[in-house]
Amino acid sequence: MKILTINGSPRKDGCCAKLLKKIAEGAREKGGEVVNFQPNKMKIMGCQACMICKKEKRCVINDEMVKIYNAVDESDVIVVGVPIYFHEMSSQLKTVVDRFYSYMNMDANFDFTTTMKKGKKCVLVVPYGNHDKTVYKEYIKSLEDRFKFFGFDDVEIFVASDSMSEHTEYLEKCYNIGLSLSK
Repeated sequence: MKILTINGSPRKDGCCAKLLKKIAEGAREKGGEVVNFQPNKMKIMGCQACMICKKEKRCVINDEMVKIYNAVDESDVIVVGVPIYFHEMSSQLKTVVDRFYSYMNMDANFDFTTTMKKGKKCVLVVPYGNHDKTVYKEYIKSLEDRFKFFGFDDVEIFVASDSMSEHTEYLEKCYNIGLSLSK
């Protein structure tokens, strides 16, 4: 099982990174092959809204996003750390997510289909500092919808509210998610 993790946090050792590391640890224990990207350390341009990807079926910007595209194509599972900063995903991750638009095909009737290979699973790990587990309920639902729109067949969400505090149960849950990914 090939698993890609994308750490959307600019914090190399923050909550998001710790949760993703636990998922990777569990996946590797079951024989999973894990590759990790941290967009904050990569040179990735924002989407240019050129729409060439609709004709070419692939983004034509030749930057480090190509590495992420290739890893998505080769992976069975994509785990995305989506830290919420000021009511939204981090700007580093937003750049990557916007570039996922290139997976979308548009026909003459402006109906969308996806070019993503079928059968891919996505796990969204959503840490944020507020202790209220419901405060971002609608936003998290919109994240799920967005990733389904890109073509992921199965989207699982793990919310880590009050992530400013140390929660060993969150780390344990993420480890178990990792174990479940490499069945």
